[in-house]
Amino acid sequence: MIDKLAEYVYGDNNSEVIKFIDLSSNEGLEKTASFDEDLQRYINSLERENGYLYAIVNALSAGEYYGPNRNGDYFPEEALKAHHKTFEEYGHVYKHHQNKDPKKAMGRVIFSNYNDHMKRVELVVKLKEDHPDVIQIIKELLQGRLPKTSMGCKVPYDVCSITGQKAKTRNEYSHYLKNMMGAILKDGRRVCALNLKPRFFDLSLVTIPADPVSGFMASLGLEKVAKNLHLPMQQTLEKTASFVDEPKAPNE
Repeated sequence: MIDKLAEYVYGDNNSEVIKFIDLSSNEGLEKTASFDEDLQRYINSLERENGYLYAIVNALSAGEYYGPNRNGDYFPEEALKAHHKTFEEYGHVYKHHQNKDPKKAMGRVIFSNYNDHMKRVELVVKLKEDHPDVIQIIKELLQGRLPKTSMGCKVPYDVCSITGQKAKTRNEYSHYLKNMMGAILKDGRRVCALNLKPRFFDLSLVTIPADPVSGFMASLGLEKVAKNLHLPMQQTLEKTASFVDEPKAPNE
């Protein structure tokens, strides 16, 4: 079994980065091109508990459209469609992959969705409002800063994109994966590790940037939570609205 960590920072201004949504009026989630109908239905029917902050996070995207991540891991669309729901069964929210004890997590994944239009896995996470790390996240959101995320998964084996060789440990990697990870060969093929059966268990807040494909996309009821914690709202809503563009599907 191989543990995988895939770190991302959101940096694509052509996609919806973050949007604050207050559901206290029961109006639900505003329909946009970036959220598909399954995610919207879930959010609109969500009964929120006091003491928790809910957020929508872009976890990771399909390799056919976005390529491998900076670690050389490639998640095929078929694998994401087949296994993204493991986030719901095993997924907790940690800081810097300190993921040994779920009881110490700041929250958990309560819904996972594959957005077929945007070719990505979107999560709804439930965060403990009074957790020190969550309070820091809230402060960053209120200041217009975008939390960086990193997912963790376990795979029974990797497959070399060049040779097709399976490896149950990194010691069993092919010559290409050991020495040329991420390289593009003369014939145009890219060296990467194919992850065909991922079991997702970790969504972490991190500080190290990597691929511009993942991060917080929306926070539900942030204004109410901020008031409960006596945190100033500042001018975040106007500030974020100025750089959010209508998202486009990959390769459009």
